[in-house]
Amino acid sequence: MQSGDNDTLKAYMTAEKYQFTVINDDDNRIAQSLGIHVTPLIMVIDQGELVNYTTSYVSLFGLWWRITWASW
Repeated sequence: MQSGDNDTLKAYMTAEKYQFTVINDDDNRIAQSLGIHVTPLIMVIDQGELVNYTTSYVSLFGLWWRITWASW
């Protein structure tokens, strides 16, 4: 399970005008260390604490809501 190379991810983020932080696990080390076996996986981390996650497709509004909710 790999997320792809950094250049492809960066190009996609730029094309979609996404401005949130993304950690690319291109060598699968993070997923293995956390025991993650499903994709897509979106984790919202606030000040080092996991505050929300989903393991399925999320609309842009749904992603915005999770990030906003994490900051309350």
